[in-house]
Amino acid sequence: MYEELIKAGQDRGEFSKKYDSQMIARSIVSFIDGLALDHAILPEEEIQLKEQSLLFVEYLKMALGIEKNQLTEKINFKRIAGFVILFFVVENLDIKGFMRCLRP
Repeated sequence: MYEELIKAGQDRGEFSKKYDSQMIARSIVSFIDGLALDHAILPEEEIQLKEQSLLFVEYLKMALGIEKNQLTEKINFKRIAGFVILFFVVENLDIKGFMRCLRP
């Protein structure tokens, strides 16, 4: 699912083709799986969800080649956030907690 969305964005020129869409998609799944595992075995205060999530968003911006241009960043950030939110919903994870962590 993520691979197809990333590939479509790459084909339209919204995302860089520097990295393979399948590898980026796998990294999204791995990140979310890691958070779920952390949540299962660590106390909430040790997970550092906000810090991990912000770092991951920065990683995705780099991997997808999102420019610093504010308009482009807003458009592509919404797409990235959509990927992550969709995964939380599909995996039945705490999306509200994740979204609270992303607020400044």
